[in-house]
Amino acid sequence: MQSVNAKTKLLVVSPVAFAPDWQGSRKRVKQMVEMMERLGFEVHFVFVRGKDQRDADSAAMSQRLQGRFVELRDKKSTSRLSPWYLQARIASKLRLYRFCNISPDAWYFDEIGHMVKEIVAREGIDVLLVEYPFYSKVLESTPGVLKIIDMHDVFADRYKEFLRNGKRPVPWYSVSRAGERKSIGRADIVLAIQEDDAAVFRAYGHPGVVTLSYAPAPVEAVEPRHPGMLKVCFLGTGNFFNINALEHYLQHIHPAILRAGIEYELVVIGAVSEPFRQVRVEGNVTMLGKVAELERELSKCDALVNSLSAGTGLPIKVLDSLACGLQVLATPAGARGLPLHRNLGAVRICRETQDWVDAVQTLSRKKREGADLAADARRDLEIIRKDIEDATRNLFALITEALPGAATARQAPSAGRYEELGNKLPSNV
Repeated sequence: MQSVNAKTKLLVVSPVAFAPDWQGSRKRVKQMVEMMERLGFEVHFVFVRGKDQRDADSAAMSQRLQGRFVELRDKKSTSRLSPWYLQARIASKLRLYRFCNISPDAWYFDEIGHMVKEIVAREGIDVLLVEYPFYSKVLESTPGVLKIIDMHDVFADRYKEFLRNGKRPVPWYSVSRAGERKSIGRADIVLAIQEDDAAVFRAYGHPGVVTLSYAPAPVEAVEPRHPGMLKVCFLGTGNFFNINALEHYLQHIHPAILRAGIEYELVVIGAVSEPFRQVRVEGNVTMLGKVAELERELSKCDALVNSLSAGTGLPIKVLDSLACGLQVLATPAGARGLPLHRNLGAVRICRETQDWVDAVQTLSRKKREGADLAADARRDLEIIRKDIEDATRNLFALITEALPGAATARQAPSAGRYEELGNKLPSNV
């Protein structure tokens, strides 16, 4: 693939770190950084650190980008005294749920815009890439650059996901369709992580929507898989949707598998395990929790179960599991965004409890017979990676076509160094 001029510069603004990359959202941001570097961009990065990013390694990210890195502290998204938080909380308590939708700019603060404008002027930035719509307002303050927004998900009416799961919405980033349309309208190019999301953004009337999925490189088996009992894992962070999915699995699916006389091992990986550590569960179940080497633990397993009942975006843990050679058993929501029309051999959709029982029984039998369960997973991953290569070429064509106009409008960079922009790493890093 061709690359842009070596002097072409891209600035990423993100509320999510890319090191360490243990979380799906971080893997996506890392994917974008590495992809843009492969396309020839000199990548710069503004990281807005919130409370959920406590373990983000600013020193590693700065070193990775040779110092082209600035960190700001989040001032809006986690404050329980913020107007947006109070609005959403009161609306939920009064069951006026549509008012759980907040302003698309509720999490934005002016320091982000000031910092970005200064970096664009000082460094001669050609392209501005905003991760998530939370800070899309910054795109309005940077004329003369090509503007891209990587959405990660659909955020219109997100509060309805809680209602579908029988829960009252909690205050978070949920906006109206008009608010989401406003956010993406600030960008020249809108990146959707899967085709269903892209259809939503196109329905808003945006002409520059590109579907760019995620798929890691295949992982060589770090640990040999042992013959004998089938080993299945549930992987997830400690968010409500993962906890709800694991609870459903343990209460309904897991007992049905045991009643069918199937012996198998279930390992729960990630913070999702914490609420269940004191829960008595029949069978061979291990609450492993967060792990330092996820690929090593996944490589010990034969299959991933993803029993999510609702969701948008792309379940990156499914793709990480395919990369490690795991079969995938999932609900339709748990496999959302995958190209199921391509007849993926390692992905089985389970809608009813009996579907889960049949799927686990089939995999258990195949393992006893010595089947190579990883082979289908590798083939599926290759199909998805080929689709991403095609999408990357499409995105590259859009960027290079738009760049000349953006570059001529940009003023020449002024002198200055990142240290002058306040790039002082926190003392606790």
